[in-house]
Amino acid sequence: MKQETELRNILKTALAKMMKTSRPSVDRLLDPKNSSITLLTLENVAAALGKKLKHQFALSINPSIIKL
Repeated sequence: MKQETELRNILKTALAKMMKTSRPSVDRLLDPKNSSITLLTLENVAAALGKKLKHQFALSINPSIIKL
């Protein structure tokens, strides 16, 4: 998100307006220490920037639980 806004020269206040939220909310979204961002919020950011969020999950298998 930060990279896209910098690339397009979008100010935080403009992004907040595009997302119909407050500037402090955008600050929280851009805070790398903030781990409480939801997928819905990320989808809203993507939509405001004219993008789509791609969800991808990978299954990790623990070899120690596989019985041969």
